[in-house]
Amino acid sequence: MCVLAFMGIINGLVTMRLLKFFGLSDFLYAAGISSIALPFFIYTCMSMETILNAKSGGYSSRSLWRQLAGSVLWALVNGLCCFLGSYKGYMMKRIEPQARIQPVTRTVPEQPRLMSWPFIGIVFGGIQYLAMCVEFSSIMQSMWRAKIYALFWFLLTDVLLLIIVISLLSVIQTYLTL
Repeated sequence: MCVLAFMGIINGLVTMRLLKFFGLSDFLYAAGISSIALPFFIYTCMSMETILNAKSGGYSSRSLWRQLAGSVLWALVNGLCCFLGSYKGYMMKRIEPQARIQPVTRTVPEQPRLMSWPFIGIVFGGIQYLAMCVEFSSIMQSMWRAKIYALFWFLLTDVLLLIIVISLLSVIQTYLTL
């Protein structure tokens, strides 16, 4: 958990550099985004897993309150690290695009219904969610049951599977739009 908390420095640095690249210059806004968005998502997922585990009577090596206290401590340390990383990214020089891009006005032909944004978002998002659902459940179980060795194996598997699925879906979508 400590390693994940201190990875907030990388989260803050990358988020600030990306937002600065797109022209955002307000440090507090960018640091707030980086310190709240990802930790809130992870904290919410861990909390839901803990609550569902407690309601179902699943085995847990720690009490619910101790798990929640650990999650709050993690969120505080991660938030502080995000602010530190954001400050470092804010102080760095803005990245400029390497090549100039000339705007070419072209009209996009009418796309079929299955290439509409709602359809692609629901279907492709659902496929990505289902691809990582089992691994995410295993990660949460290994984290709360003190089986950290299993956590990294499933995390690596999950990331590799997600990269493959997103790559294949990108190829399919690109092929269908041609």
